[in-house]
Amino acid sequence: MSASLILKPYQPELRADWDEVIASSINGTFIHQRDFIAYHGDRFEECSLIFFFNGKPVAVFPAEKSENRVFSYRGLTYAGWIISEALEEGQLGNVIKDTLEYFCANGYHSLEVRMVPDFFYLGSASTLKTTVEKFKPELVRKSIFHATALPFQISDRGRKWGRKKSESLKLSVKESVDFEGFWQDVLEPHLLEKFQNKPVHSLEKILYLQSCFPDNIKLLAVYQEAEMLAGTVLFLQNQVVHCQYIASTSIGRDCRALDLLFGMILDKFNGDKSYLSLGTSLDARTGKPIPGLIKWKESLGGKGFVGRILEFRF
Repeated sequence: MSASLILKPYQPELRADWDEVIASSINGTFIHQRDFIAYHGDRFEECSLIFFFNGKPVAVFPAEKSENRVFSYRGLTYAGWIISEALEEGQLGNVIKDTLEYFCANGYHSLEVRMVPDFFYLGSASTLKTTVEKFKPELVRKSIFHATALPFQISDRGRKWGRKKSESLKLSVKESVDFEGFWQDVLEPHLLEKFQNKPVHSLEKILYLQSCFPDNIKLLAVYQEAEMLAGTVLFLQNQVVHCQYIASTSIGRDCRALDLLFGMILDKFNGDKSYLSLGTSLDARTGKPIPGLIKWKESLGGKGFVGRILEFRF
């Protein structure tokens, strides 16, 4: 370990230092803050690390363990090494080396890392990716995230026609606090009907998270008078607006409510954000891509970005 680089297992008294790294990082978002990680409660057994260089917190490694394996992080879509702008480039290799040596010395057999997709980075992801590859991890899986570089103007004729139809029916888009109505009347029925699935977050958990991060978690909904027809839960993360959930009712689909919604989202964020993240397009039951969903995301300008899941064996 470098004389000036100190690794510490995460403890609650290091919470402020941890969140300081996230706030100044090139690849962390609010989902890596301690309040977000803490909502998992006792579901995961914590073994995260934090790094200090010359006394200043410069990197964190969200992690949890199961028997003799470590994961970063199964409760988060992506994690790995979250690094502050204050970390000197020459120390990045030491951060990764010290991480691997720490888990090996503590008797773990493997470490799985879900890397942050490139479009979340403030600047280039190449330095971190190149440095990680020097330690020769095995690429065990890939996830494809669709994201639209902003600004973007919809040219797909079907999307444009759908927006005009929804506007002719006097539908409106509003920011809403009615998460309960969205969950119970729109999202849960939509996921059950389309994918025989449930939301990752229960209503209780999304309400808790939204109370912790009111500026980061928003619900945009489409209404026909007082009836909610469609909506999306947005996670606002640095230069990215991420759609965590997207759903519509059968009436909403007939009215082309999502075409209006995403036209309005692009109008709203084209000048403020660098990417619209549309998430993955995998069937939770089979793990295979859903062609219709991919085609829809591509009509909104979505391009595929690879999310790499790496494994280090000790």
